[in-house]
Order: sequence, then C-alpha cells, then structure tokens
Amino acid sequence: MTLYTDDPAYPEFRVPVRVEKRATAAAVVTPDEVYLRFAAGQSEASALVQVRGTDGKPVGVAGVECDHPSVTFKWSDAVGPVAAVRLTVPAAAATTPGRGTVRVRLSGADGPAVSVPVGWSARP
Repeated sequence: MTLYTDDPAYPEFRVPVRVEKRATAAAVVTPDEVYLRFAAGQSEASALVQVRGTDGKPVGVAGVECDHPSVTFKWSDAVGPVAAVRLTVPAAAATTPGRGTVRVRLSGADGPAVSVPVGWSARP
C-alpha cells in the first residue's frame, strides 16, 4: 500500500500488507460458548446450541461428545438449515464448578466437527 503526503521530506510511504484468506468454516455455532448457572433447588441446568451451515447449506448432527463425563446431550437426526443440540449438566455434577469442551460432529462423509466450550457454576 502506498500513502502519498504533501510533506516534501516524506512524499510517500510504502506499507507492506499481507492478506491471509481464512478457510471457510463448515458451520457457525450460536452461542460460541455456554456457561450454565444452577439455581437453588434446580435438578439440572441446560442450554440449547444452534448449528447453522455456512452459505445456507443444510446441516445435520452425526454425533456429539464431551471431554467431561457429566455433560449429556440430545439432538435431532434431521438435516436442515439449523441443527440444535441441548447440553445438560445434572445436579450431581454441580457440587463444584466445572468446564469441558463439546465437539459436535456434522453429518456427511468425514463430517467436520465444531467445538463449544461449556462451563457451569456450583449449585448454591
């Protein structure tokens, strides 16, 4: 990039610019991070995560896994513009705060995966 000035000592500046193209993600996850808070007397806490295909492409969920054994999930096998996954943490896991990463595997041959960090507070 070249910048021109009216300063006689510095009539032009040449600034090197590097443009890097990012690989297009297969899907967008909303929210990109989940934090659950337990209320007094609550038996479980859950949140809904939506997965949308980029460029309006339909998406489906082939599987879900988490590196924390207490997090459970439910999802529909349907393929459409939006796929939803419900993340649930039972009260037994809420004795202390916790964190984990949920990986949502998208349908298709060697379907890509999207990751969602999940955390929760201790039950009061």
